[in-house]
Amino acid sequence: MAEQVLGQDEVDLLLKSLGKEEEVEEKSLGYEKFDIDDLEHISLGTIAGLEIILEKWSRLSRAKLSSLVVAINNVYKAETSLVRFEDLLSKLPVPSCINMFNITGLKGTHFLILDPRMIYSIVSVIFGGSAKPYKIEGKEFTRLELKIIKKVVDLLLSAFQESWSSILSGEVMYLETEVNPALIAPMNSKKEMFIQAHINVEIDGIEYPVFLALQNSSLEPVVDRLRNVSEVAEYVDYDKILKELLKNIKVKLSATIDGGNFYVKDILDWEVGDQIILKAPANKPIKINVEGVPKMYGVLGRSKSKKAVKILKILENKESS
Repeated sequence: MAEQVLGQDEVDLLLKSLGKEEEVEEKSLGYEKFDIDDLEHISLGTIAGLEIILEKWSRLSRAKLSSLVVAINNVYKAETSLVRFEDLLSKLPVPSCINMFNITGLKGTHFLILDPRMIYSIVSVIFGGSAKPYKIEGKEFTRLELKIIKKVVDLLLSAFQESWSSILSGEVMYLETEVNPALIAPMNSKKEMFIQAHINVEIDGIEYPVFLALQNSSLEPVVDRLRNVSEVAEYVDYDKILKELLKNIKVKLSATIDGGNFYVKDILDWEVGDQIILKAPANKPIKINVEGVPKMYGVLGRSKSKKAVKILKILENKESS
């Protein structure tokens, strides 16, 4: 059989075509490489219980922070989103205020991130200054500011504990505060997903963001319970709230000894030292009025150096009308 020999032109053409089959095959696949880390373990839209917890957290945070800073006008929930861990840390300044905590029964570490400008404003307001934002580039927190941070974090985590406990069990436990985002970065994979709740704290008309970041994968053991939360959990007992508010209202209390009818001509003749004889017996109980309405009976007496009334009977509503 005669040996077949390729010509030079055929050899050159063959060399040029090597590898083109693989290149054409890659181009013909028609899709990009898929990264399994991009999967969202939990869909936010299906977790009604988590939204209820976060809404309640924002409301409780206002009440608790107002006990520390009276200049707080409002605290409201802005949005909830899913973010990667690297995106969570990428825009944070130095110093930051990253507070770590965990929840017993769940794995993972969660974060409460405060705007450093808010800390400086709170410190300023507490000591009688303005709430205007301060420049923070390169400025480290003082010991006093770190104490204020701990107080604010305790209040916010206490509010989160109450809102979390309304649906799920578990204790919220503060771990530590870090000011450098670079030291937090090695704690998780860059693509670890976090559920980020964003609330705004308004101090003297200036808003500051606060972020609560919950590790997405750590919520998987309780996600079914969060999905099955009834809307009844949103019920707010306004009667109870109103009653608590009414308890802190000051009212006028008076004790009426007795009265009587007298002629004007006799009243005009009264002088200092004269005795006015009332018709009621000396041992007769007197009325105790609340805002002019009789509510109790009592007897006059003395407590140390002050006059006092001892309550003998509390009137029913129909008796006081």
